[in-house]
Parts: sequence; C-alpha cells; structure tokens
Amino acid sequence: KKEAETLKEHAEANKESADAKKDKKAADKAAQKEMHAELTQIEKARLQREKERQQRWREAAGLGKGGGRGRGMKALTMGVPSPKRPALPTEEGTPSKAAKAIPDVD
Repeated sequence: KKEAETLKEHAEANKESADAKKDKKAADKAAQKEMHAELTQIEKARLQREKERQQRWREAAGLGKGGGRGRGMKALTMGVPSPKRPALPTEEGTPSKAAKAIPDVD
C-alpha cells in the first residue's frame, strides 16, 4: 500500500512539473513571437527612414523626384534637352526627319 501511495504522489508531482514545463514553453513561445513582431516593426521603420533619406539625397542632387524616367528638372542640364536625345516627335514628324524632307521634283 505504501508503495502505491508513493507512486501516486510521484506521478502527481511529475504531472505538475509537466504542466509547469508546458506553461513555461508556451510563455517562452509567446515572448519569442512578440519579440519577432517588434523586430519586424523596427526593421520596417528603419527601411522607411532609409528610403526617405535616399529620396532627400536624390532631390538635393537635382535628380528629380525619383521613380520614373525624365521626371523633374535635372540640375546639370537646367531643363535643356541633351543633344544625344532628340525631342519627342511633333505633328510635323520628328525634328531630324523634318529637316531631311525632300521636295517633290515633278
């Protein structure tokens, strides 16, 4: 009888310690999840600050408002198009073709 009672007490103690281990594991997992979420939030904020810093640098360097091609005025050209890149075609045709128009000889 004494052995059975001792075994019962031992089993109950093991059960309590197992429950305590489960609770501790769950608490650790929750803390880890919370820490991961906080780190993700901090990283997002850092990336946003870096993006804004790069944007301010581009605007200060005169590279326009970024994003697309040809937006904003370039500081080096002062708004004059580069001779390497001709103007867009107009109703008369492209500027280079308009100059090469061959008159009708009839």
